[in-house]
Amino acid sequence: MMTFSIRRASKSPFSTCRSFAPKPGRWAAGLAMVVAVGLCLGWTAEATAQCERYQDYIHWVGGADTPDGAVDVAIAGDYAFIADGESGLQVANVQVPWHPQVVGGLDTPGSAHGVAIAGSYAYVADSEAGLQVFEIFDPEDPLLVGSVDTPGFAYGVAIDGGFAYIADGNSGLQIIDISNPLNPQIVGCDQQDVETLGCLKRRREREDK
Repeated sequence: MMTFSIRRASKSPFSTCRSFAPKPGRWAAGLAMVVAVGLCLGWTAEATAQCERYQDYIHWVGGADTPDGAVDVAIAGDYAFIADGESGLQVANVQVPWHPQVVGGLDTPGSAHGVAIAGSYAYVADSEAGLQVFEIFDPEDPLLVGSVDTPGFAYGVAIDGGFAYIADGNSGLQIIDISNPLNPQIVGCDQQDVETLGCLKRRREREDK
């Protein structure tokens, strides 16, 4: 079991202060320096402390356990879609960031390593099982609706337009047409890799149509 964590980098009231105390015997010089600096900068308040404010620092605000090991995450609305290794796709409600709750999920044939969201679909890079496509009209009840195997080991996925780009391990980059999410098709691949000859054949067949 692994914890899915949420961190933020926003304004925070927290600060750490340390008192200004000149060393004995040097208090006069220290006071003179403070007064001089204060006059130069137009200070009107006493310089009694040196403060470090952590307004823009990343800090932990909440988390939730997932069944396996959370590897990747994508956000859509009030939900976080988590690639959770052997437990497939897990979904957490993050409407209240400091109290996220896992509300749904569905296992995948392989081991989920990457996830991306486009419209009402989640695309999961599923290691030896290639690309898995989930319908997420109801985020708390995802449905597996499509898939396509890749020649290598799908580690990551990115979506642009009607294409999914797969980081496919030793088989390099695989490009998948997802214009029909229910029937994704490999259309481009690394031509130097013998293992991708199958995908080259499919691409040529598509071009000949």
